[in-house]
Amino acid sequence: MHAVAGQLQGPSTPLRSISQRLGSFGLIADVQYADDDDGWNYRKTSRRYYRHGLQVLRWATADWIDEAAITPRCMRFAVDLGDVIDGKNEPVGASYSALRAATAIFDEFQHAVGPVHHCVGNHELYNFSKATYVKEVTLHTQSRHADDASIPPRATAVAYYTFTEPSLPSYLFVVLDPYGQSTIGSPVDSPEYANAVEFLSRNNPNENKNSSLGMPRDESLRCTEFNGAVDDTQLAWLANVLATAVANKQNVVLFTHVPIHPDTCRPGGVLLWNYAKVTALLDGHASSVRAVFSGHSHRNGYAEDHGIHYMVFHAALECPPTDNDAENRAYATVDVYENGLHVRGAGVIPSKTISW
Repeated sequence: MHAVAGQLQGPSTPLRSISQRLGSFGLIADVQYADDDDGWNYRKTSRRYYRHGLQVLRWATADWIDEAAITPRCMRFAVDLGDVIDGKNEPVGASYSALRAATAIFDEFQHAVGPVHHCVGNHELYNFSKATYVKEVTLHTQSRHADDASIPPRATAVAYYTFTEPSLPSYLFVVLDPYGQSTIGSPVDSPEYANAVEFLSRNNPNENKNSSLGMPRDESLRCTEFNGAVDDTQLAWLANVLATAVANKQNVVLFTHVPIHPDTCRPGGVLLWNYAKVTALLDGHASSVRAVFSGHSHRNGYAEDHGIHYMVFHAALECPPTDNDAENRAYATVDVYENGLHVRGAGVIPSKTISW
């Protein structure tokens, strides 16, 4: 890969001198709400604020709703990049109550503005089966302000889909499922599950496949159970989606919980198993693919490769409650132009302008 990597930062001046703003959408990653005391990540290197993550989500939706009121017909939708609740909920029987606490906040946005789309993360799959996730989370995306093309298909049985927005006719948005082949997201009797077990057995020497202890400090670290792969069926679907977008001269923006470019999340412990296959597919359609937004890393990250911009966002979970609330938050508003995107970061999320 020949990529330009770095922090998620860049010019803060929007693209108004080039084109008019067509619309905007919100982004937030890794809220990981649980009604539990503050704790640490498993390496004891990052503090986690399980209750406060929900407050960061409240700030985000309130800001987006306020912007929609101030600038009518501009804010269109929002995207939760995954891990909206934490795996801590499942052992204490709090999965549904935690999810309801989060979706109640999303519902305020859906009622006032438009749909909130969701990316499946590992923590959702610690709480629910994939089928339950689709029913309770994917299909929770709905709004009286949205038409059928702007929400997931009502009959879907999978956690990946495309959607459009009438005010952004030159754009196609794609939600991916990075756990289509995994030990936490695939049915245990499926070929995808068997393939995931074989992948981990071959690439992770540890008895605990959720651990990367002793493994090389490179992309090998991705070979853990909390990551996964885009399955073959989904890859074939994505190839068709991208080919059609190229033929229609659409700008494609993708959302996925797990990062798919190694330069966004070095040394690589939170990377898609089959990242090389997916990035090669995107590279082959680079005339249409513009940006990929992810979470999972809990840190900001950025890379540009073949003109495609890969951005990874800091976790809302790791924003500490302090007196300086304006700085200790993590979400963004993305302004959409005919020839670019402007990411307006809040708190620890820097701003970034990309154009083509």
